[in-house]
Amino acid sequence: MTIRRTAGLALATLLTTLALSGCAGTATTGGSFHATGSMSTGRRFHTAALMADGRVLVVGGYLYRTAEIYDPGTSSFRETGGMSLNRYWQTETLLTDGRILVTGGLSDNGPVASAELYDPATGSFNAVGNMTTVRWQHTATLLSDGRVLIVGGSNASAEIFDPATGQFTATGSMAAPRWQHTATLLSDGRVLIAGGGGASGFTNTAELFDPTTGTFSQTGSMTTARYRHTANLLPGGKVLLTGGFTPTGQAALGDLYDPATGKFTAVGAVTDTHAYQAAANLADGRVLVIGGFGGDAGAIAASQIYDPKTSTFATTGSLNVGREAHTATALSDGRVLVVGGNTGSSDLVSAELFQP
Repeated sequence: MTIRRTAGLALATLLTTLALSGCAGTATTGGSFHATGSMSTGRRFHTAALMADGRVLVVGGYLYRTAEIYDPGTSSFRETGGMSLNRYWQTETLLTDGRILVTGGLSDNGPVASAELYDPATGSFNAVGNMTTVRWQHTATLLSDGRVLIVGGSNASAEIFDPATGQFTATGSMAAPRWQHTATLLSDGRVLIAGGGGASGFTNTAELFDPTTGTFSQTGSMTTARYRHTANLLPGGKVLLTGGFTPTGQAALGDLYDPATGKFTAVGAVTDTHAYQAAANLADGRVLVIGGFGGDAGAIAASQIYDPKTSTFATTGSLNVGREAHTATALSDGRVLVVGGNTGSSDLVSAELFQP
């Protein structure tokens, strides 16, 4: 099934954008992708989380309730217990006690409020209390105190899950609804909520959640409206926001948020525009941006690495196959696991490992 998506920039417009950014697109850096084990079924819009023991739990996807575990030691996947219902566009969060929280998403009959906990000791999912509202294309962020902040998903509300009680409790609301936004835990314990879709279309606005007060406050705006982008915390505390759909196509320039000033600045330019991409922090502080939807090029294999020391992107090795709506998980040994996604016409069972 082809993924529904916004039309890409015309080639001439894309070349103009890159020229204005001052990036010739010729810089390269090391790193390569290699095929690894395959899942039992193709997945897109699934989630993946690094478990406490270094394995990766891959959950759901369009339209599955199944889950699989990838073992880096054997380079293979195996099925584990399934969820109570099909889910995609859900969230998956590793808790401090090693369990994994799965919330919301779309199921057979639309968005759901239900949540489940995966216990690696038993290999099973167990229902936990419902959220205060249905959510999909929302975010879930592990806070410094072990609770989980759940934000948006076609609405402005937010809530907190407390693993100690198994309860969801409403907290402060954002200024406006958001979906397919990003949420990033900052070094000071606050959470940056940026971009996304909303009632009036794509937004460039951002808000900060303060867990000490349970409230949101507005902060600076991105240099461009974007949704289905990625956000990564950098060494030093700044946040890199990359790619995504904009009102005119896919973003070439990134945004860099500085919590000290509350401002975003344009940074670098990718050699290939991305949306529905995946991104992962590398052990040396750089950020790997992987594949995605590239406009007229469809699902692309091209990947780039952002270097915070130079504030530039450089081309790295390409995926073995173009992917969009996939996941990327940084492993304990410094490699990055890329799982599933869609080629533009079919869902992928395959996975790849990036070696920096």
